[in-house]
Amino acid sequence: MIGNSGSSGYQDLFSGAGRGSTAIKSDIRDLQQRLDKLEIVSEAMWLLLKEKTGLSDEDLIYKVSEVDLEDGKLDGKKKKPSARECHKCGRKNHRNHTRCLYCGELLLSHPF
Repeated sequence: MIGNSGSSGYQDLFSGAGRGSTAIKSDIRDLQQRLDKLEIVSEAMWLLLKEKTGLSDEDLIYKVSEVDLEDGKLDGKKKKPSARECHKCGRKNHRNHTRCLYCGELLLSHPF
């Protein structure tokens, strides 16, 4: 399943310095397969959207550039914010927190 990495995500690739090269190569192969599948699913979703909405490839290219530029750089990356603002009290919390340190409210996470 796409995105179902559980606790054994890409970070585990680098966690064991004593791991053999065969295990690391296997992990890289697994990541490549997951990436390939994600690419296919993304393309299929885009083709469905085009078909159902009349959007064009140019619309997608423009939107991808717009999202890429949200962090101020057109570099194919999106910088994750270091803090999340609590919707109840307005205070900033570290992005890894699930509850506001100040008021205890559940912090909403961005879907991506």
